[in-house]
Amino acid sequence: MNCSVNLIIATLTIICFMSGFQDPPQPARELVGRWNMRELYENGNDVTNEHNPAGNRYAVFNEDGTFESGGDPYGKNSGKWLLEETPEGLLLYLDSDAGSGDDSYWLITLEGKNMQWRGARSEFTKRFVVNLTKADS
Repeated sequence: MNCSVNLIIATLTIICFMSGFQDPPQPARELVGRWNMRELYENGNDVTNEHNPAGNRYAVFNEDGTFESGGDPYGKNSGKWLLEETPEGLLLYLDSDAGSGDDSYWLITLEGKNMQWRGARSEFTKRFVVNLTKADS
């Protein structure tokens, strides 16, 4: 009996240890890295020059589920990100350290080095489409 319990505990320990080394799902792996804002549309109108006048806005998604964004004219932001498969598509949730008023949801598509965000869940973000390009590593 004692031997069986020890075997079960050892097996569960090995499984738990090995599960820490599993790769994240494919979309999350593709998201990790630095992305540069290429274009921004509000209600179908190109507002890139207004929202990215210096052409230096970016978002960095880290493997540990944190993100940082920055660039003129808005400065830096940080927080946590979560990617979820939904019936509507791939949903990105940005939980901003700036507070709940700055949190946002985006339906995203990833195609190689191109990513598109379409605002989701709030009337404010639904007005926006953001096109980004992955920076070379």
